[in-house]
Amino acid sequence: MPKIKKKELMNGAVFSIHVEGEGYTLAQLRDDCQMEVFNILREEDVWDNIDLNEVEVLFCIVVASHRLLKLFSRNVTNEIIVNSRNRILLGLSYTQSLRHTGLFGFNLIEYDNPYNSNNERILIENLDPVEHKDILYSYESLGMNGKPDKIKDRISRYFMTGINWDVSKEVLYPELQPPSKDYKKTIYEP
Repeated sequence: MPKIKKKELMNGAVFSIHVEGEGYTLAQLRDDCQMEVFNILREEDVWDNIDLNEVEVLFCIVVASHRLLKLFSRNVTNEIIVNSRNRILLGLSYTQSLRHTGLFGFNLIEYDNPYNSNNERILIENLDPVEHKDILYSYESLGMNGKPDKIKDRISRYFMTGINWDVSKEVLYPELQPPSKDYKKTIYEP
């Protein structure tokens, strides 16, 4: 199997990811340094006739794609129909002030494509883990992800347990428990 090269890491490229003990899933690089991971699992790394427009996006995170070469098994862009749905431009951005825990928290923001931290609109400031639990469960941090092992651990945990959870949220919100296995993401309507 040929190694993934940096020049393949472009907007719209789709890669398979090996999930230890489970099989393979797919991830697509999108514009603005985003990567979507899909709720699809195959025993074999075979993807004929898959239309990603019809597959649920498990999560979409900001990535340093050049650091993720070890995450990907192979480039499958030419074997599938890439996802062309619009991304939801809502996310979690770090607060400017400390919470009672002595840690920063998150704001729910709306942002432009491409993302510009000088042009974000705060929808809900200083998210509370009780009052805004659904928002913390449903939206992703806009912090940069560049550690393949952490991303792979999250994917593996989902396919083994059914729980879609970014454990880094527990650092800022230690009182927040992961969502239940059957939790359905909520859509915030500004």
